[in-house]
Amino acid sequence: MNLAEAAEKIIPINPNIPGGTVAPGDPSAFVQSAYTFLFSVSGIIAFLALLYAAVLWASAGGNSSKVGEAKKKMNDVFLGLGILFGAYLLANFVDSSLTKIQLPKLEDAVVKMEEQVIKLDVPVGSVAGNSVTLGESQMRQDLKSKGIDVWESRPGATQVNGLRQGVINEVLAAKASCGCAVTITGGTEPDSHSGGTRSHPTGFKVDLDDTEGLNNWVIKSGQFTSAGTRRDGAALYKNKKTGAIWAKEGNHWDIVVP
Repeated sequence: MNLAEAAEKIIPINPNIPGGTVAPGDPSAFVQSAYTFLFSVSGIIAFLALLYAAVLWASAGGNSSKVGEAKKKMNDVFLGLGILFGAYLLANFVDSSLTKIQLPKLEDAVVKMEEQVIKLDVPVGSVAGNSVTLGESQMRQDLKSKGIDVWESRPGATQVNGLRQGVINEVLAAKASCGCAVTITGGTEPDSHSGGTRSHPTGFKVDLDDTEGLNNWVIKSGQFTSAGTRRDGAALYKNKKTGAIWAKEGNHWDIVVP
């Protein structure tokens, strides 16, 4: 048996106490059952002691010494029962939880792990100026191996060669955190994309298909903060960990890295 199996194995507790029922793995219930049993036993002992004292009194035959001994035994029994029940009633009056044995409830432990930044397994020397210079075919193959699809509705419509390493890391981290389908619909291709120092052609921007899973992750995961609205009306969201800006454009997310 390995450690994982041992941790999950539940060992039932069988107290073998008359009238005692103990749930598996609940030591407090075992103590409670033993306490109830001993409390019942004390009552039986007290009854037998009273019965003995009564027999002793009945058989005294007027002997004052034996009668006095029987009375003393009865007084001792009633005194013991009074102390026993009095202690229970007092504890129950002060705080009813004192008469109930219960383990403290433990809240579920939530362990938050830092997201691992996944990088492409690129050959040494293939990253120049923070831009991955693999060919288009190799880039698509490496992205595919890590669960990232590249739009292929029209040959050459989407290019991923020349994407910056920061952009690749943003896409891969989104895939790892979201656990949903991630498809690149726009990359470094120049057609229909404006220029500038941080643009699609320069490798600083990428478009992702706005699937339901990705939308929910961006808007509801708590990893993004609202960054207002762009001039064209696109809602902006800022990744709190990376600083990347995600813009909700029509049917896709337009992402630019710092």
